[in-house]
Amino acid sequence: MAVGSRIMLPPAVRVKDVAKCLGILAGLSPHREDGYLEVNGVSISPAHSEAMCSIGLSGRMVEGRSHSVYYFFESEGGDYRLLLPPSTPFWITLGKGLVDFFGGRIIYRSYDRKSYYSRAPRSNEFLVHFDKAVNKKFYLAMESLDSITTRDIIHNRKFAAQ
Repeated sequence: MAVGSRIMLPPAVRVKDVAKCLGILAGLSPHREDGYLEVNGVSISPAHSEAMCSIGLSGRMVEGRSHSVYYFFESEGGDYRLLLPPSTPFWITLGKGLVDFFGGRIIYRSYDRKSYYSRAPRSNEFLVHFDKAVNKKFYLAMESLDSITTRDIIHNRKFAAQ
């Protein structure tokens, strides 16, 4: 059985924002469409339960051409949103990027809760971004993210189970 990672993000995080952020970090192209930030090759689809969905990434990325991960709207205690990718250097690097942007924690190997990376959560105002000025700031920050590199992935090999 494959070993997974656990990416725990603040509860105010929206799945569409996580999906877009994953796409940008993985190397997919962001663009503006009718004033909204979109990312080519990012999809969100229903999964086995209404408590979760699947985020898909497809296209030319830093590693591979197709990836997917489950996103859980409900978690133990309800104090975070949860992604359960495999414990690979690619996914650990993406997870660290998500944690840097939103705040939260990534546990590198699901069986080892002492091996993790964490950052304080961003403010709810920033994560929810209802205010027009905050919304603009949020998406400009996301749009300016750099994609991960092969060097980043190699650096994170030491944390991966696979």
